[in-house]
Amino acid sequence: MDELVLVDEQGHVHSACLHWDGLPRRLWELLSAAGYLQPPLYDGHDFGEDGVRRCSVTMVIPQHPLNGWEPIVTQVVGHHLLDTWELTAMRAMTTFCSLHPLEVVLTAYRLFPAPDPADPHWLDRMAHVDAVATLDPVGALWTTALCLDGLYRLQTFQSYAIAQLVDQAQALHLTVQLRDEQLQEANDELESKGV
Repeated sequence: MDELVLVDEQGHVHSACLHWDGLPRRLWELLSAAGYLQPPLYDGHDFGEDGVRRCSVTMVIPQHPLNGWEPIVTQVVGHHLLDTWELTAMRAMTTFCSLHPLEVVLTAYRLFPAPDPADPHWLDRMAHVDAVATLDPVGALWTTALCLDGLYRLQTFQSYAIAQLVDQAQALHLTVQLRDEQLQEANDELESKGV
């Protein structure tokens, strides 16, 4: 995919999400080191749910070209395209690291959290973290810093989405409060007229 972002006729946004330095780029670094030839594509679209703007993103890590690993499908619902792309990449990276521990054991990605903090493979990787630091101290530090930056970006995007939701909730509360007052006034007026 040469284009950074494509929008189809249905309004779905398609991208490899490599046009900024976030978690999708970290995922692609991990996948390319594992032998994947193309970055995964993210398919996202906005929709409304109960008056709230939402975004759904689906991303598929395809079957591995050489060893036949099954595809990994990750679908996430968020509030905006940017935070949902980041969250999708983070969940896909976590899933990939859990399913393929041998592929990440000698890389800094071995530090990436497992879905289950009691996962014995992850606990073993963490118990021997010094092996990564010995093999590639600069790479380990660099990758860790980049992943932390991606997580910070995700947190920033989600904070922005939460702030917008709070604004919407406050506006809705004021609207409901105003309608309640109007109904009470109408009720009082009807009672005063004896209706």
